[in-house]
Amino acid sequence: MAISVSIEGLDKLQITNEQMALWAKKPFSGKSALRIKEIFAKENNKAFNSKGRSIGEKWPPLSLGYKAWKNERFPNRPLLVLRGNLKASLTKTNSRLMIFNNRGGKKLILGTRVPYANAQNYGSRRRNLPKRRFVKITQKTADAWANEMRKDVEVAMTGSKRWQGR
Repeated sequence: MAISVSIEGLDKLQITNEQMALWAKKPFSGKSALRIKEIFAKENNKAFNSKGRSIGEKWPPLSLGYKAWKNERFPNRPLLVLRGNLKASLTKTNSRLMIFNNRGGKKLILGTRVPYANAQNYGSRRRNLPKRRFVKITQKTADAWANEMRKDVEVAMTGSKRWQGR
């Protein structure tokens, strides 16, 4: 199962003018969705590079047997990286494995299509995998996303259509 984050719930906003009404119907049709995608990728990259420390969840080390196998077949690769598909799918905004869908501007979905991502992020008893989180929406991240949306709201509140192309 892949991992995804969904942002929605803006349909109950009090509307002040025509452009705000348009923005509220499709809050992700402007470029704020692309800026949020960039923030998502940067935060995930920090989590991979810090081995979870940047999100407050330091990753446990590899088991001795798996570490020996990995060093023999994939030398010098960091934790959670064999071929790099998982990391690329969450840190490279042009990756074909990254989920980015703004559902007609109404809902933003971000994540990865890598099928084993869920087991790696949350751990798996069946596969004997410890939890090594790399996707975690912190308050800091949510605030950064809200700030990007706020910029578009401020433009829309002036009655301008510029929020669509920002």
